[in-house]
Amino acid sequence: MMMMMMMMMMMMMMMMMMVMTMVIDDDDDDDDDGGGNNDDDDDDDDDDDDNNNHNEYDGNNADKKNENGRSGLSKKKKKHRKKKKKKKKKKKKKKKKKKKKKKKEEEEEEEKKKKEKKKKTKNNKNKNDNIIIHRISQSEIM
Repeated sequence: MMMMMMMMMMMMMMMMMMVMTMVIDDDDDDDDDGGGNNDDDDDDDDDDDDNNNHNEYDGNNADKKNENGRSGLSKKKKKHRKKKKKKKKKKKKKKKKKKKKKKKEEEEEEEKKKKEKKKKTKNNKNKNDNIIIHRISQSEIM
């Protein structure tokens, strides 16, 4: 039973390998349209790939000059991008500054609250002390 399973597995593997090799081998240039030599067409395709580079947009190298000596972006666009970046930086800085200021104000408020609370408790203590002293003094009189 086990031998039979192994044989089946081996057969399946062999079939898969054959199918894979068939697909890989199928890429040969056997596509003839009817006659003539197809080698000339292949050479033309290679030349087209080299000349199409100037139409592609590459975000990272947009500011660099390409092989024609022209930059990828116009001066206006470059200027606009520069302004945009500067504005964004400024905005970030302003936001950070605002956050810092707000945090500082909150800390100052907390400190004020703590001081006020201390004063209140101190005042309450003094009042309580006075009351106790007052009661003692009254009891002594009686």
